[in-house]
Amino acid sequence: MALRIAQALSLHIPHPPFPLDPFEREMRRRLWHAIGMLDVQAALDRASEPMMMTSWLQSHPPSNINDDGIAFHSSDALATGSESFTDTTFTLIISKAQCVVRLLNFGDLMEPGIEHMHMRQECVVDFQKTASQLLHNCQPDTDPFHWYARQVADCLVASMQLVSLRPMQRSARFTPPHIRGDGLLKLSVEVLQKIQALHHDPRSRPWRWFEGIFVPWHVLAVAIAELCVCEDPALMENCWSTVESAFARFCAKVENYQQGLLWKPMEKLMARARSRRDEFLRSSIPFTPMALQGSELAGQTSPVAMPSNDNLDPELNLWDVVDFNGGRDIDDICTSWPDYKDFLDDLQNN
Repeated sequence: MALRIAQALSLHIPHPPFPLDPFEREMRRRLWHAIGMLDVQAALDRASEPMMMTSWLQSHPPSNINDDGIAFHSSDALATGSESFTDTTFTLIISKAQCVVRLLNFGDLMEPGIEHMHMRQECVVDFQKTASQLLHNCQPDTDPFHWYARQVADCLVASMQLVSLRPMQRSARFTPPHIRGDGLLKLSVEVLQKIQALHHDPRSRPWRWFEGIFVPWHVLAVAIAELCVCEDPALMENCWSTVESAFARFCAKVENYQQGLLWKPMEKLMARARSRRDEFLRSSIPFTPMALQGSELAGQTSPVAMPSNDNLDPELNLWDVVDFNGGRDIDDICTSWPDYKDFLDDLQNN
């Protein structure tokens, strides 16, 4: 209803056929992108397709200015293009993120998603570059909100890597690339750990309400699917507590979880992971849990140039262990894909 009312007010049109002063134009843009965020949130919450098209948001983003840079009934043009961290910097990061999520999403109702893996990677790298530019002059050591924005951006970049490799909706036209080693499991668990650390850090308390908008079910599903085929008992045990804690939080947060769309497929996937772990526990092979090291994801060079000197966490990077060349059967190169694909099938058929 909010979307239809917004369209009736011509919020989706960059230059509506009636006069607007700079203040009104800026407020309309901010409101339109706020509705866009709610649209993405509703889609993620129900694992469905957003109602808004990406182009509707890309055509007229909010200005990167402070609130005191605009005044009611002012006729002066807004000074845009600030290189400092402004009152709308975080909003612009979220706006860019929701555009990328729409492009990486598979759906046939509003707009087709990007299927080619190189282009999916480019979308994520483009977001990383944009976020790095917006955060270039932030002061995370002295300003808690600057620190919070950077942490959220880190989580978004890593989560988008996971979405690009493990889509949130099934598509017969998408073939996932081979990911060497346990990079996918390590990155997904690191994201879950970062989300948990962000929640418990006192610096994030004023904005803790924001994280409640999104339940990170996709990251959790990727981690659980990887545990289902994990062949390293030590790595399995090292990751287990993080995944189990995230699963418990998921159960507590997701709306009507015992009857909801996400609950049964996630529970089924978690049962497989528990069965896999039980196999290790029943075996006589000794193992010692070891700490995850983000540097272990390092490997060969990604075909897409990564941003240099950025402000984001360099360890949350999966591209170096992704084989973009392909050439092998999917059953041989991607052992966790069948478990994740079954999860998507259960999600769509539930």
